[in-house]
Amino acid sequence: MRARFVMRIDRADGTRLRRTGVSLRRARSDGLADRLFVVRSPTSLAGLALLSLDQPAKPASQWLYLPTYRRARRVALHGTGDAYIGSDFIYADLGSVQIEAGRHSLGASTEAGGRACVVVDTINEDPSLPYHRYVSMLDREHVLPLRVEYYDEDNRMTRVLSLERITEIQGWLTPLKISMTNKLDGGRSIIKLEDVQYDVGLEPSLFTVENLEKAESDQ
Repeated sequence: MRARFVMRIDRADGTRLRRTGVSLRRARSDGLADRLFVVRSPTSLAGLALLSLDQPAKPASQWLYLPTYRRARRVALHGTGDAYIGSDFIYADLGSVQIEAGRHSLGASTEAGGRACVVVDTINEDPSLPYHRYVSMLDREHVLPLRVEYYDEDNRMTRVLSLERITEIQGWLTPLKISMTNKLDGGRSIIKLEDVQYDVGLEPSLFTVENLEKAESDQ
């Protein structure tokens, strides 16, 4: 999958920021995926890239390319809760979370985005993930998470993820609007996807640290 993204960051103090870039995702034969996010604007962040490689039964391996130094550095596990390019999204949001990393229970049925949903309450058992518990509202028909609530160890809701404008593109249900609301400080970040394309023949070599450091990520 290849798409352009436009991110709007609304901070609690009223400041509004904008980022644009390219998002690439390559599905693998093991059911996991590799992802690459390349920032195009503002100029101060242009060329910054994040490579996220899913791993079986563990958090994604992530690498951040810094154009100023022309080097990629690994995102440490204790840094998965850090903000991604100043937004309310964190690094942990940009890779798959394996279901083995938690204890799950079914909650009452509900609705989200006008769709009937199954509620799954998960206690996180992976110490590298920066939340204690999360509650997912899954579209009953397609098992697509439409809303995810994140909680800390004091059972405070810290953030809420929402998937909106669900559209079928080349046979794939795709959320064209993804928002993350920070319930602690009132900030909110919104990603809008444009020009989404599937089956574009992305090469595995694109999703490598070597590719990042050669600065060839101008997809």
